[in-house]
Amino acid sequence: MVQIGVSAKIFGGSGFIVCLITCLVIFQSLLSDPHQEIFPLPAFYLFEMIAASLVAAMGTFKEGEAWNKATWAAGGIIAAFVLIGAWSIGFFFIPTAILVLITALLSWRRHHTQFLIAVITFTVAFVAQIILMFAAIRVLYPNVMF
Repeated sequence: MVQIGVSAKIFGGSGFIVCLITCLVIFQSLLSDPHQEIFPLPAFYLFEMIAASLVAAMGTFKEGEAWNKATWAAGGIIAAFVLIGAWSIGFFFIPTAILVLITALLSWRRHHTQFLIAVITFTVAFVAQIILMFAAIRVLYPNVMF
């Protein structure tokens, strides 16, 4: 019991730190390119990844089934970003996604919740993130073809 909690905290904290460093490096490279727009979309996605990884890290320090679900939802959000953004910056978030998913699995094991509910939470967050990404692109860049 104690080992799972400590491991989850290490993986959760590592996921947040890796995500933060990745976002800072990407943000710095965006700032150095005068032809690249930073706001609204690239910055929004970077802030969203930081927030999702922070929620996953916080979920390891809090007790309760709601925090376990929040960790799974954060994993779904980050995994969807990795998949949809794979042709641009999503590839750089693979380590974060792996660490957050390991954190979610350890959190599930620690809280002894139903695995099916965890998977449903992950899937709903995954689909919601994909819809949000496409909707944001459609609203901000109406001429883009999918």
